[in-house]
Amino acid sequence: MKAAIFDLDGTILDSLGACGRVFARCLSSMEIETDEPLDQYFADNGYKPTVNYIQQKYLVDKTSEELQDIIINLLEQEYAESISAFDGACEFVNALHRNGLALVLLTANRRVLAQSALHRLGLKDCFISLIAATEAGISKSDPKTYTDIVQMLGVSAQDCYMFDDSQKPLAAATEAGLMSVGVFHNVAEADAMLMCSCSRSFITSFSKSVIDRLLKCH
Repeated sequence: MKAAIFDLDGTILDSLGACGRVFARCLSSMEIETDEPLDQYFADNGYKPTVNYIQQKYLVDKTSEELQDIIINLLEQEYAESISAFDGACEFVNALHRNGLALVLLTANRRVLAQSALHRLGLKDCFISLIAATEAGISKSDPKTYTDIVQMLGVSAQDCYMFDDSQKPLAAATEAGLMSVGVFHNVAEADAMLMCSCSRSFITSFSKSVIDRLLKCH
């Protein structure tokens, strides 16, 4: 292992529930109630598609820009103040950084939110690049995205690990030749089986034993 690409939400940050709550709070503030699992929609599709989906389904009288302003204000507070990292995740990222690996954060979330969380958790300087896929006009589900990143890093695909908790990005990284690792913190059994089928390996936590095993690959 010479380099690694990390997803943020659901991989490093235990944020999916918080994001779902924010989207629900946004609707509730406008007296709209829903039982729809917006946190899962966010996990599968990312920030901007979720905002567009909510606007088109629930708030057709508001523009996407107006809705984004409301949601961003709520999310910025969550990411800057309260969303926690999964146990061992920060220790693992710091260990890879100390060992000289080139680390990239590739997220479907907004850059400003990712930066707030990384700064609070002391991880900002661990990553040589933070790529907000939607803002950069690329897709985490496109193998070319991962090919371009490893070329940027100057490493071979097989020397680059990729950590994510979603099926499509894992499948894309695998197709691009990376060492894809499914991260199953809180994944239903059926989803875990699908993720296993499209990744080269998987972990269920960033426990010390897992960290020690992965560091041996360096």
